[in-house]
Amino acid sequence: MKYIVDHAKKSVHRTAFAKDECGFRETPMDEREGTYNDSYLKNLEKDGYVKCEHCFKPSFQYLNTVLLGKLFKK
Repeated sequence: MKYIVDHAKKSVHRTAFAKDECGFRETPMDEREGTYNDSYLKNLEKDGYVKCEHCFKPSFQYLNTVLLGKLFKK
């Protein structure tokens, strides 16, 4: 899974669930990075980075409309 690290806000987002509510798009590109490295994220957490509440707890509505929609696509 890929992650977006927002260094300005010290937050981590999951790209599969990132949306406007996450607020990372307001952060300049040079203060963001993408990674697949889970151990890197654990080190960032030790430095005070937090997981985004919007993309680490996807809503039931999202799961229902997007994921199930793909499974039962005609």
